[in-house]
Amino acid sequence: MRLLRNIWYSLPVQLVLLQLRRHWFLLLPWIFLVLVVNGQLFNRMGWYLLFLDPEYFGRVSFTSFFVVGLALGWLVFIWNVVGYIVHSHRFPFLASFQKPFLRYSLNNFFAPLVFLSIYFYRLIHFQFYMEMKSLEEVLLYEAGVLSGMGLVLAVSLSGRLNIGAERAALRQRAMRMRWSRTWAYGKRAVWPGDEVRVDYVLIHPFRVRHARNVRHYSDKDMARLFRMHHRNALLLVSGALAVFVVLGYFQEHAVFRVPAAASILLLLSLLLAPVGALFFWLRSWSAPALVLLVLLANELVRWGILGRESRAFGWSYETPVPYNLRHIEDAARSEQVERDIAAGIAYLENWKRKVATYYHPLQRPPLVVVTASGGGLKAALWAFRTHQLLDSLTGGRFFDHVAFISGASGGMIGEAFYRELYVHQKTGDDINLQDKRYVDAISRDLLNAASFSFVVNDLLYPWRTVVLDGRRYPRDRGYMLERQLNENTGYLFRRRLSDYAHFEQQAISPMLLLSSVVMNDGRRLLLSPMPVSYLARPPHSADDKPLEVDGIDAKVFFREQGGDSLWFTTALRMNASFPYILPAVTLPTMPRVQVLDAGMRDNYGTETAIRFLHTFRHWIATNCSRVVLIQVRGDFEKKYEPVADRRPALLERLAGPIRSLYANWSDLQDFHSDALIGTAEDWLGTRLHVVNLEYVPLRQDRMATVSLHLTAWEKSSVLAAAYHPRNQAALRLLAAWLNPQTTTP
Repeated sequence: MRLLRNIWYSLPVQLVLLQLRRHWFLLLPWIFLVLVVNGQLFNRMGWYLLFLDPEYFGRVSFTSFFVVGLALGWLVFIWNVVGYIVHSHRFPFLASFQKPFLRYSLNNFFAPLVFLSIYFYRLIHFQFYMEMKSLEEVLLYEAGVLSGMGLVLAVSLSGRLNIGAERAALRQRAMRMRWSRTWAYGKRAVWPGDEVRVDYVLIHPFRVRHARNVRHYSDKDMARLFRMHHRNALLLVSGALAVFVVLGYFQEHAVFRVPAAASILLLLSLLLAPVGALFFWLRSWSAPALVLLVLLANELVRWGILGRESRAFGWSYETPVPYNLRHIEDAARSEQVERDIAAGIAYLENWKRKVATYYHPLQRPPLVVVTASGGGLKAALWAFRTHQLLDSLTGGRFFDHVAFISGASGGMIGEAFYRELYVHQKTGDDINLQDKRYVDAISRDLLNAASFSFVVNDLLYPWRTVVLDGRRYPRDRGYMLERQLNENTGYLFRRRLSDYAHFEQQAISPMLLLSSVVMNDGRRLLLSPMPVSYLARPPHSADDKPLEVDGIDAKVFFREQGGDSLWFTTALRMNASFPYILPAVTLPTMPRVQVLDAGMRDNYGTETAIRFLHTFRHWIATNCSRVVLIQVRGDFEKKYEPVADRRPALLERLAGPIRSLYANWSDLQDFHSDALIGTAEDWLGTRLHVVNLEYVPLRQDRMATVSLHLTAWEKSSVLAAAYHPRNQAALRLLAAWLNPQTTTP
């Protein structure tokens, strides 16, 4: 019993109890990290893989884990600093040590040690059993984490936080205590009743000592000592924050694009540091002050003093267009729609002449429409790889037959990259569409640059700008994502939207429609070099009464702001602006409105594809033998067993409706898409074939995540899905349909 009592009244145990009893906020970062690493939080987005397989300079190595270790060590240091500020007055015996902060940090090990143990267990399981790495490689990775942590902690545990009472008394007498008086608490070092009983303290990892009595020191001296420690801690934290701001100026250099896991750890430390500062200055008033600061920040953002808008590169914001119903309807008035339909028919005639070389004069060609789902980089890789296979199987005929492409998010990045290479090939460049290096290019990391930019730029110093085309824009994580995408793809995307107008009008390239969803009213923003106002209205009802305009042709609506001068990478970003991961792009309107990922309304691009077919249904019925709608599904397979909890608990019942809406959002869109496709053959006037090319993982419990980062295993899983029996059958069927010998007149 005595041993248990001694353990109970030891400093490590009392610190844990104090955090559980009074300061839950100190444990929240570690609870969050444990849930993330275990895959219980943000599992679908693959956050756990950011920690288990961090990538730096394009590969997983000792260096990438070392950088994660640096960030983890910094979080541990900040956590100990905040805890020391909050708790040290309850443990006055710490002043008796020559290095009080070091002793406090040594005893405050429980939460970081629990996380590190779980992290290393998960790391071994993933790298050794899943990635098939050798034991030596796994141990090297863990050594990288420990080395990074050790380096930061060795530097941060400096003498300025480790001044004992005797040294402090000598220093104060030498300085005549001028500075110390300024920062003194008052006459007492501890508040009445706040001191916590502690009998034993760890002074080394394996050495315990009885806590010394410090009654022989005056309360005033103890107060000055702890106050000096707190002040020095805040100075160190403030200096580190200044370093982060400086790093923001170098974020465009590859060496500073640290693994996304490191950025998450830095973000947690930056969120934790102000808590220590508030407690240092305001003590018991810190919670009300935090609420007031949040309300103040809310108002500062409202009036544009704090925070910056993420803008569309290429558009002018000097003379915004009114965003009201009249202007929205004017952009889709009947005369405009008729002109755009005429331009669309001219495009289809050019497309027909292009594919006519494959067929007998009496044969009618099949028209191919492609829709690509969202799903992060896995969707981009899947869309790109399926097109490589289809063109290989058809001898290069497949993409010539594609007339229209729509979709959302990552899938459209893959479609756009393949289309870009196709255009370069058609215009005379030496491009081999089957080259495997393009597969590597489209699957390279996009998350590291964006996440680090969020921490060191968007969060700490959001006022940095960049001058593009003579206009000034915010240099935010959206800009860094576009820059990284250009680097990954060899700068092939360095075009404006208008640069594709000639290629599409002459049918050198298929029409590729990018879109986004206006967050304020749910309308679709249509981004195309071709005029497409006919896609801004749903098909007319039976009595020929037009329905509400639910889309905006950006080329027409923003004519005065630059319209089709939009950078193509920005159009891709607007199409893939997943909430919180990327900033919502603000449009040049008055009042300001913002746009989000196209998948918020139509993750499969089916709605716009059906509208395209409906608009040109008479031309298609006359000139095409069939329509082949290819759905490239990079998120989920089409049919899967429903999942339901047979015995939901109370909390699961309460959260059920909200969770259901989020979890089934893609399914609801899928059901809506099927309903549209099911009625299409009634008015199309020719045969409609629907083919699904689905990402089906080799193992159902190991699906590639929806992220802007792919691990080596995830890449191999996506590429292997092409050999699934269902996809092999679909590929053979498509190859047969695009064979001139099987196309009917």
